Amino acid sequence: MSTSLAREYDEAVEREMRSWPGVCYEITASAKHRRVVVSYGGQARPVSMPSTPSDSRYGVRNFLGDLRRALRDLGAVREQQERSARREKHYAPARPASPPVITDPRPDGLAELRDLYARMQAANDCAAPEVVAPPRRSLTKRFFDWLNGVRP
Repeated sequence: MSTSLAREYDEAVEREMRSWPGVCYEITASAKHRRVVVSYGGQARPVSMPSTPSDSRYGVRNFLGDLRRALRDLGAVREQQERSARREKHYAPARPASPPVITDPRPDGLAELRDLYARMQAANDCAAPEVVAPPRRSLTKRFFDWLNGVRP
């Protein structure tokens, strides 16, 4: 582990341990990784530090998350710190709902034909079959027809 990386993790551990009253810790070296051995209430737990930099910029944060998880598992309680005054969020006022614009009352686009049919029926009083859109072929059928050169 490079010294700058080790120093960064050591400083992060020291800062974090100030927030956990009653927790003792010791940084030890093992064969491949350094470890933080945390103890609380007569129990101890080792947490390994990475020996290489993380692939992301969140390596220290991920390690501190592991450390906090171990401390909570031991039963330690973190001291509440006062946070800096946060600004209130200002949200834009809610816009009134506008009614949807509907040009064709039926989504199939056959309104003109239905209109013509209704006028013809009123003029002649004849019964004609209802105008229905042709059924669509499945996407698979259309694809294989396209591959075989069949055009609709």
